[in-house]
Amino acid sequence: MIHLSYDHQRIAALAHSDDALQWLCNGQPLDWQAILSHWETNILVRDDETDSHALFQFKAPAMWEFHFVAPPSVRGKAAASVILAMLEWFDLTIGHKLFAKCHVENRRVFYIMPSVGFRYRESRDGHAYFERA
Repeated sequence: MIHLSYDHQRIAALAHSDDALQWLCNGQPLDWQAILSHWETNILVRDDETDSHALFQFKAPAMWEFHFVAPPSVRGKAAASVILAMLEWFDLTIGHKLFAKCHVENRRVFYIMPSVGFRYRESRDGHAYFERA
């Protein structure tokens, strides 16, 4: 079940785990705690079955950035399935445009993004950018 989450300690543990670092842009964890301090503009959701989390970060009117972190058991098709459920929750709840970015050498993200409805747009400043309308 996908729902809003407020478990800051669990998020920090997942975001700083060795496995999560492989998903991130530059080998450094995303500072989810700093982002989560802005509850009025950023949304965190959790999948209870997999203990996966998605962060929808407000960037501009009708524009959000998508972040995802999951335990090591959630990869490939399992990750895609969870991401799709989270994106469906976002579409039904918020319904704005999403983008995502990753380090240009992060092949895991390049593989999974098209399967969850994002398309590659460009690379610049060492990052690859994806968008989902």
